[in-house]
Amino acid sequence: LRREHYDLILDLSPNGRTLVQALASGARHKATIHYGRRTRFYDVELPLLERKYQGETGLDLLRLVGIPATDPSPEIRADPDLAESWRQELGALNMKRFVGIHPGGGWAGKFWPVGHFRELCHRLVERGAMPVVLYGPGEELLARECVRGLEEKALVPPLLSLRELIALISCCDALVSNDSGPRHMAIGLGVPTVAIFGPTWPVSVVPPGGRHRALQERLGCGPCDKTDCPDPRCLRETGPGEVLGEILMLNVLKNDERRQEGKKKD
Repeated sequence: LRREHYDLILDLSPNGRTLVQALASGARHKATIHYGRRTRFYDVELPLLERKYQGETGLDLLRLVGIPATDPSPEIRADPDLAESWRQELGALNMKRFVGIHPGGGWAGKFWPVGHFRELCHRLVERGAMPVVLYGPGEELLARECVRGLEEKALVPPLLSLRELIALISCCDALVSNDSGPRHMAIGLGVPTVAIFGPTWPVSVVPPGGRHRALQERLGCGPCDKTDCPDPRCLRETGPGEVLGEILMLNVLKNDERRQEGKKKD
């Protein structure tokens, strides 16, 4: 770091490790977001006056040091060859709509009940969409439990690398997820998302606008940011029907006359 002779360090998520790196860099200026006493070693601090989308907070820090910034939307790109390979594989399944399902995440305290995911998958199949269940290391059993009873009507791919995962998400019409990494990937890829939140704050990680929707039951005790809860009602009380309703509002399941038929039934 010191050999690069940086003039400015922007630390968007200050902690003990990043502070050591910032100090070791020898940069003339070190800017960060204010998180109490641990940020007093930086010479530029952005005060957190309100909770808002983190992308916008990051741009606020850029503006504070004189860098123009206007668009907080994240953007990532899928490997074109991998994406084309997935498009061909999905196309061979003779289905018109594919909805990504991600039942895992950083910690179990953020997980929507697997039974809810399974009921949602069954409802998606009834509407002519194929659930594509995504998962990380150690989550394969959880993924397969989501599609139990669906046999060949759902896709559970083998464990994917990050590049493969991004490519597959880019081919989905929407993604339903807990508050998790694949949800961020989908947002960066421009894939509509429906997320179920429990202890964490949607306002911090869901971009404004109608293509990304968040469901959260406010019960008077949260959001609490706890990693474990003996009674996670905030997650359990969000039902599969509510999630399906949000997917339908995104208009990704139906097309032409089938979309109109779906609206009448609802």
